[in-house]
Amino acid sequence: MSFHLYAATVKNLRGVVYSEDSPNVFEEKIKWLVRRFRYRNLGYLPELAKKYPIIEKYLGKPFIRLYYPIPELKELVELLEEKLGTASKYIALSSIYVSPLVVIGEKTLSTVQEFSVDCVMTEKDMSDRDWKLHMRIADYTVLDFYKWSTEVSSKILQLYFRGEDYSTLIAERISKIRADKRRYWRISSDKGKPIIMYLDLLSRVIETDLARDLKSYLSVAPAVLAIVSAIIIA
Repeated sequence: MSFHLYAATVKNLRGVVYSEDSPNVFEEKIKWLVRRFRYRNLGYLPELAKKYPIIEKYLGKPFIRLYYPIPELKELVELLEEKLGTASKYIALSSIYVSPLVVIGEKTLSTVQEFSVDCVMTEKDMSDRDWKLHMRIADYTVLDFYKWSTEVSSKILQLYFRGEDYSTLIAERISKIRADKRRYWRISSDKGKPIIMYLDLLSRVIETDLARDLKSYLSVAPAVLAIVSAIIIA
């Protein structure tokens, strides 16, 4: 992918689509998205279209194909997928494209939960206006976190490799996420179903010692380690 095309895609993208559910569930949710958000660019990997061909029907309205901007990122994402599963690939892609992850279906929700460090719950019956507003807010969450969270990811990896303490930086990530949840006050509840998740690959990378394998990718690794918001359409 030419880098200038990547830059143009990032500017206009509003979400990365991910699903592990049945084709029937996927089709139902995709049609729901298309009816309401035809003017928002949502991206998908070509391999997702092999599993769910219907998405190609809406190519350009509103879906676009995504690719890896440089070979090193593709190699790194494949390593993450091998070690942490398919969900990690889509979280990494959302980080690369500075966009929320659009999680489609209950089964898919279960695959991303291990990467969740916090979430917004709701009991509200969401109107189209609610969905549009909070999808936009989720976009701001990723964008506003991006520079800071990727820089901190780089610092944490450096401390990890030097055998130094990085717990303060991990705690700072969690604290900033808790503060960010206030954006969603209109729909937030102490109980109900998850509607927004905060996903952080870095936590799992550190917990599983996968960070050791990232040493060869230190120059690009922060690009996949931003804090990512996920919009749950289940």
